Amino acid sequence: MRGFFLPVIYILIIFPVNFEGFYLMQRLLYLIPLLVLIGCSSTNNKTASSHTNTMFDNVNRLACSIKYADSNQFCTCFVSVLSEVTPVSIKQKTVEGEPSSTNDLASIMIQHSDKLNQCEVTKTPDLSISNIKLTALGQAILLEHKDKILTPENRFNLVPHLTIGYEFSMEQIGAIEKRAYSEKLVKVDQNAFYFSLLNNGVVERESLYKYQHGDLYLRAQSTTEQTIQNEYKIPYNYQCQFVIGKCSSVSHSGLKKTVYTEFREGYWISNQPTFGVKRKIVIKIFGIDGLPLYEYNLFQNGRTSEYVRKLRNK
Repeated sequence: MRGFFLPVIYILIIFPVNFEGFYLMQRLLYLIPLLVLIGCSSTNNKTASSHTNTMFDNVNRLACSIKYADSNQFCTCFVSVLSEVTPVSIKQKTVEGEPSSTNDLASIMIQHSDKLNQCEVTKTPDLSISNIKLTALGQAILLEHKDKILTPENRFNLVPHLTIGYEFSMEQIGAIEKRAYSEKLVKVDQNAFYFSLLNNGVVERESLYKYQHGDLYLRAQSTTEQTIQNEYKIPYNYQCQFVIGKCSSVSHSGLKKTVYTEFREGYWISNQPTFGVKRKIVIKIFGIDGLPLYEYNLFQNGRTSEYVRKLRNK
C-alpha cells in the first residue's frame, strides 16, 4: 500500500497548477482519504510495463475526475498526453512511490506543457463573475468622466476629437518607475486613430496600433524584408473585449480562449483566461474617444494590479 501514497498525493497536487509555472507543491491535501480506496489494489509487480501503464493512468484519471468532475473530455485528453510523454521508468517510480518521482514528473509536465495545454480546448471553464466592486480610484475616474464613457450603445457613434501628437500610456498604480513605453497619435482617418509605439520618447514601431470603435488593432508585419503588410487585425486576446456574454477566440497556437463579459454602470467587467487553467477578473473603463482610461485585474491567487491612463506629452 505504501507505493500509492506519494503518487496520488503528487497527482492531486499537480492538477490545479499552471503547467508553465511553479506552485507544483501545494494544495488539495484534503483528498488524502482517497488513498485508502486506491491502496487496497496495490501490487509488488515491478516488471510488467503494461501493469505500470495501467496503474499510472488510473491514478491520474481518478485524481483528475475529482478535481474536474464536469470535464471528462479534458481528463481523458490530459491523462492520454501525460501517459504518452512520460517514460515507463518514471511511471514505475511514481507507482512505487519513490520520492524522486515527484520532481521527475514535474519536469516532464513542464517540459511538455505545450501538449498538455492543448487539452484546455476541451475543458469547461468557470465563467462566473464575483460581486466585485470598483476601487476608489475606479469610482473617481467614472465620476470625472461622467457622460464621456464608452458604452455598448455609443461605441459605434464615436467622433474622433484627439489631436495629432496626443501621447499616453497605461501606468500601473504603485509602480516605482515610469512606464518606458507609450503610444503617440500620428494619424486620424474618419473614425480610426493610428498610434506609433514609443520607447522613452523614441519611435520604436511606426503606426503600430489602430483604435476604431474602441477596438485595438495591431498592424501585421511580414517576416520577409521585401514586404510589409499594412493590414491591421484585432489580436485574439482583444477580440472578445466588447462582446457582452460568452465569447471565444483562438490563439496563434490553436488554443480556444473563452471570455464572459458584462457592462455595469459605466465599466466593462469580464472573466478571462490567463495561463493554463487559471483565470482572472478584469474591469475596464474606456473614454468616449475609445481609448482605455482604467484597468483593474484580480487574479485567482488574490493578487491585483491597477492601471490608469496618463498623458505623456504634457
